[in-house]
This record gives sequence, structure tokens and C-alpha cells, in this order.
Amino acid sequence: MLNSLLRRQPTSILSIGVLLFLFHVSSTASADGVALSGRVVNPDVVYSIASAERSFTLLEDAVFALAAGDTLTTGRGGRVYVRLEDALEILVLPNTHIEIVASEVAEPESIRLLVRIDGSAIARFSDLRQTQVVLEIEADHSTIRADEGWFAVWSNLENGDVVTVAQGNLRVEALGRTEVISPEDAIRVDRSSLNVIQVQPPYNGARVIGIIDGCDGRVQSLLPLLNIRAGTTLGYAEIGFLDNGAQIRIMGRTTDGNWYRIQRFSGFGWVLSSAVQTDCVPPEYPNLYGENNRELFNVEGIELVLLTPFYGSFESDPWFYRWLEPPT
Repeated sequence: MLNSLLRRQPTSILSIGVLLFLFHVSSTASADGVALSGRVVNPDVVYSIASAERSFTLLEDAVFALAAGDTLTTGRGGRVYVRLEDALEILVLPNTHIEIVASEVAEPESIRLLVRIDGSAIARFSDLRQTQVVLEIEADHSTIRADEGWFAVWSNLENGDVVTVAQGNLRVEALGRTEVISPEDAIRVDRSSLNVIQVQPPYNGARVIGIIDGCDGRVQSLLPLLNIRAGTTLGYAEIGFLDNGAQIRIMGRTTDGNWYRIQRFSGFGWVLSSAVQTDCVPPEYPNLYGENNRELFNVEGIELVLLTPFYGSFESDPWFYRWLEPPT
């Protein structure tokens, strides 16, 4: 019955129903802990309640609670805005799985929140918070600890974790090391390596990977513009272009050598190798290969504020912002 309600009822009825029911269930599970509040910004979200051992598909604007043991999974279009009292806000981006491992009062006026993440999210602490919060994030290859600031996490991006910081300081533990990451710093960790670099905004995970793993190239085309495509044939969509003479970061090439994979904006794309001048020999990819870059549709004003340090403006990243509502 509830599954049917979650999928079929209008948003206004859904929000009230979900709020009353899910807060009741999660409050039972978190009697000794702290519940977070969540709202579905864009649908394609599955919510699992540990105490009920059930999963629910939530519609847009559904409001719910998150407690220890609960999980969220966003699909290709799904996004969730999460708050912990007046202290912390987290924007969960598409194709992400999050588990609330622990949410507990560590001492008077102090909360410990432990989250496991596979995907990407942005976290920001409030400068006016009355409650001290210590946030721990377990990513694929690293653990992030913060009690201040504004940062983004990409777990398992190109087989590694990336963390970038817009404000404040945080600690990243990986491979037996602890690194303190400050504004304009970025860290990339995989199974065998850890790199800390400085980056200029936007502080995006794909840009960090391009800086660390890519090699230099330059567009040398017979035409004024070189098309960037989502894959390695002319049948893939054009997702951008480069001016003749533009500098690029090359990430790979097809086995037949006809296409170069490049880092651009907040993702990756492909260009004809005949229009690129480079001396590097990048890793090989299959001759038929397509990208799965993240896209956001129907972005809200509250999201845009959180996103801008990491993805730039709508005009600066047309791959990422696919349909933007005017901020209110």
C-alpha cells in the first residue's frame, strides 16, 4: 500500500504522507541517535529503512528522515538534499549510494555522523551552527574527516577517490597516510597512489584527474572548431567543441588510434585524433567506447549555491547543467 502511495500520489499528498510515516519509522530506529532530514530534489531515488527492512521509491519533494542503517540510492537523474539540524547540509548527486553508518550524540552539543558513500556528494557546514558536528565519510579508497568547511567527494571516479575543498580544512586518510586538505587543494587516491595538488575553481573531480593523469595536446584542425563527442563514432552526440589551437588534456586513445579521449568541463569526451597535435602516448581504450558523464536536470537555486564552486556556472559547464530553473 505504501509503495503504491509513494509512486502514484501527487507531490503535495506524497510529501505529507512520507513525512509522517518515515519520521515515525526512523525515529524508532534512532532512539539513541540523531536523525537527518532529507528532501528529494529530483526523482529517481530509492530509500531503504533499516528498521522496516523495506525500500521505497520516492517522488520529487518527498520529505523523510535518515537514521543509522538507512540508505539512499540515486539513479541517473536522482538528487537528494540532506540536512543535519542547523549545522550541516549535503547534496547527494546522481548515481550515488549512501549509507548512514552512525549518527549519534558524542558529547553534549556534539554529534558524530559517519557516512559510507559510493558516488559523489557536496557537504557544507553552516557558519552559524549551534551544534558541533564531526562528519566522517568512508569512500572507496579513503576516509574523510571534517568539522568545518565546504567540500566535494567523488568516490570511485575513474577507479579512485577525489576530494576538493572550497572552504575550511579537512583530513583525508588513505594508504597509511593522513593529509590535511585546505581551500584550493585536491587529493586523488587509488589503490596504489595518493596525489595532492592545487587547483583553481571550479574544483571538479574530473579536472583533478585530467591534471594528474592527462598529457598535453593542442587542437590543430582544418576547421575553426573541433567537435567533442560522447563516444568514439560520429553517431555519438556532440557535447561541445574546441577552438582551433586550444590546449587540451589527453586521457586516452582508441586502439585504432582514430580518437583521443580528453578531459573537458566536468567530464570526458572524444575528438578525432587527426585534428590533435601531441607527443604523448596515452592509455588505450576499445575502438567503440561511450562516456557516462553526470548531468543535472531541473536544478534548484539551493543546489546551484552548493554546486557552483565545484561545477561552475550554467554557462561554463553545459555538459553538467542540462536544464536550469531560475534560482528563487
